[in-house]
Amino acid sequence: MSELSTEERIKLAVSFIEQSPPGEVNDVVNDIRAVIGDDDALMPHAVPALRAYNLAQLQVVEHAASDGVEAHSSLLSDATIVPNSSPERFYDHPNRTFVFDHVTLLPSDYQPIALPEADETFRAVLAESLGKYARNHFPSGHASVSTDQVPLPPVAPPASPVADEATASGLATPAERDQPGMREEEPTPLIGGRTPAAEDEVDAEGGLSKLDEAESDAMDTGASERDIAGRVEVEPTPVVGQRPLDAKDEVDAEGGLAVLDEEVAEVKAEGAAQAEREHEEKEAYALAAEDAEDAIDIDAASPAAGSSPPSASAAQLPASAPAPVHTPLDNPKFTLEIVGNRFNPSNFWTGRWRTRWVVDRAARTVSGTIRVDVHYYEQGNVQLSTEHRAAFELPDGEDAALASAIVSNIARVETEYQLEIGDVYAGLGDKAFRALRRALPVTRQRVDWDKVSGYSIGSDLSKAFA
Repeated sequence: MSELSTEERIKLAVSFIEQSPPGEVNDVVNDIRAVIGDDDALMPHAVPALRAYNLAQLQVVEHAASDGVEAHSSLLSDATIVPNSSPERFYDHPNRTFVFDHVTLLPSDYQPIALPEADETFRAVLAESLGKYARNHFPSGHASVSTDQVPLPPVAPPASPVADEATASGLATPAERDQPGMREEEPTPLIGGRTPAAEDEVDAEGGLSKLDEAESDAMDTGASERDIAGRVEVEPTPVVGQRPLDAKDEVDAEGGLAVLDEEVAEVKAEGAAQAEREHEEKEAYALAAEDAEDAIDIDAASPAAGSSPPSASAAQLPASAPAPVHTPLDNPKFTLEIVGNRFNPSNFWTGRWRTRWVVDRAARTVSGTIRVDVHYYEQGNVQLSTEHRAAFELPDGEDAALASAIVSNIARVETEYQLEIGDVYAGLGDKAFRALRRALPVTRQRVDWDKVSGYSIGSDLSKAFA
């Protein structure tokens, strides 16, 4: 038989991670690392196994106090995963989600989230009742209540009217103008881009007249708006068509003013055409978005006979298509989970109690699974692994009364199962373990093997039946 490759050895080794006894996964991982001897090759395979182990064993996550939220704990499970989240996120109810590192067991990147008010109200009263039960019945118990309801879409912060107006006009907002580097230390030019230092032009013959003409033209072309908005320009500001105001030879030439007027008119016409195109694009985008929303509730069907299928271009949405429409579930399910851990390695035993109950108000049922795992390893290796399924009908009542009734029934079922386990454990010595031993002879006495040659079976049997 050929020797296994490193990858094959790793695949076999990581399978032991998901079978780790309660509280001993770190010991298992360290043993695997020693066997493989290559962490770089091991970790890509170990991380998915650790994730599966943490979800199945209801890993407890400790959250430090932050952002006004007190220190608390939550559970990891398939039910606490935020739907369609990438990277994978978990609920930290009532209004946060987080990313979890399955190697370091640390949460990070908290983000807000919200559920529909009615569903969150019922989830909260269930969590309150289940938390009280867990604290009263488990010395180190943790509880969690989750729902498969689709979270509400994030609410965008209100936009500032000043910022919107400045963005639309291409100007800097007041906040941007206050940023370092937005203000220039150069002298502020006058309208038309001329600075007060240009004394040679003003004092020259006809210079004042030319300055007045330049200022008048610049005001007509909107240069004054840039000064009012806080724009600071060091270089002279050209007029429409990139013609400098001091180009006297062009403006004063025959027909020069008429050419300038034509250029101004062309720019205005181009601006109007651009505005019209933007308006048409917005209308097309809105129509495409409406079509996409309407198409969500329509089943795809083949085209009718004699009709041609729609073109691909007609069915395409713009590149920035809107996010999927939020469609809340009419009857979401609620998952109640409890985990109780008892680790005592100094006495060579560990144990874990896990329960998972699903409340289905549409079917009016509450179904659950109870799992108990115990490991005892003093001079040996003995494990207990049990699974018990139960269900009961959903009680009647409003949210608070209904939640209390559900938890009361859960407590009754779990207590009965715990008592059954106790009875079975008490009977192990007298029944199960005794059945494993060799039966005594009919004399009900142990055989003395040192005197076995002196036994006379016939006489002994006669005495026994006398």
